[in-house]
Order: sequence, then C-alpha cells, then structure tokens
Amino acid sequence: GTGGKYGYIDKTGKVVIEPRFDEANDFSDGMARITMNNKKGYINPHGVVVVKPQFEDAFDFKEGLAKVGFGRRRVGYLDKTGKVVISGRFDYATEFSEGLAAVSGPRETDRYNYIDKTGKIIIATEYGSARPFYEGLASVRIKPVPFTGRAYGFIDRDGQVIIRPNFDDIGMRFSEGLVQIYVGRKWGYIDKTGKILIGARLDRK
Repeated sequence: GTGGKYGYIDKTGKVVIEPRFDEANDFSDGMARITMNNKKGYINPHGVVVVKPQFEDAFDFKEGLAKVGFGRRRVGYLDKTGKVVISGRFDYATEFSEGLAAVSGPRETDRYNYIDKTGKIIIATEYGSARPFYEGLASVRIKPVPFTGRAYGFIDRDGQVIIRPNFDDIGMRFSEGLVQIYVGRKWGYIDKTGKILIGARLDRK
C-alpha cells in the first residue's frame, strides 16, 4: 500500500491501478473485492468500481456470482453488474461450484439444501453440513453411523449418497479423483467409489 492505501501492479511491477482502496483483494472471475470506508464492493481489471462499496461482508466472485452479506447475518448473491440475483435470505451459504451452492436457513438452520443460480432448490437434504460440489460430488455430514460417530460421506448431483458415511472427517474436495479421509487419528485417501487406495494408517498431526 501507499499512504495506507492499496492498488495493483502487473507482472513487471508497473502500477496499473492506483492505490486508493483501504483493502484490495486478488482478482477472481474477472473481479476484485475492495474496501472503502469499511464497506466492500468490486472493481474490474481496469480499476473501475463496478459494484459500489456497500456491503458489510463480501466474498470472491465464482462462476459469475458473489456471495455478500445483507445485515442481520443474512447472505445472498449478486452478479457482476451489482444486481442482487438471489436475495439475502440465508444464514449460511457457500460459493457456487459446478452451478450449485449449499445454503441453510432462515427457518431450517440445521438443514442444508443446494440451490442453482436462480435461487431454486435443486437438492433438498436432511444433512447437518454441506460443502460445494467438485468433480461431480459434494461432501456432507450425514446422520452418524450407530456406535461409531462417523458421519461424513459424499452425494452426487441427484442427492444420492455415493460414498457412505464411514469417516470421522473428509477433505473439502476431490482432486484428480482422490480425497483425503480421516478415521480416528489415522488418515488416507479414497477414490470416487469410496475405495481406500492409500490406507488410513498414518497418525494425524
């Protein structure tokens, strides 16, 4: 920053957007989140303020939409013009990934659903936790298996349980067909069928 203000440089170190923001984040999906007078908004790569700083809380654009806070801890989404396309009616929401986002509330704060970019519920669930889709699967917290306490598994885009809740915890996403899993103090990797390819035999740090 310069004089407490932040801007942007290119790969050669040349200043391309003059320092004038109280905070400035990396570009994501062609937009950057900035803060002015404790309010958050967005600029384009030319430094033009496209979405006026007006939000208490805001997150990076993903797949054309950004999650923002509307006060009273309500969360919704806006597009790159600043238009609110999904009203701030959720208590919790993830970023969009593969066209879907996990949300909860306002009435059912202990249950998560998946919505599309119009706000329509696509997958209605009974799960107590839900994460974004990656490589066609999303990790969710399913009812614990009796006597084990294990509760984490994966669902597909139809909401079907593809990998049963045999794990105490799981990684956020599949990458190159594998995801990390935890059982007690051991960890390993499974594939998309739930088969352990690298055994859960090493102690967690």
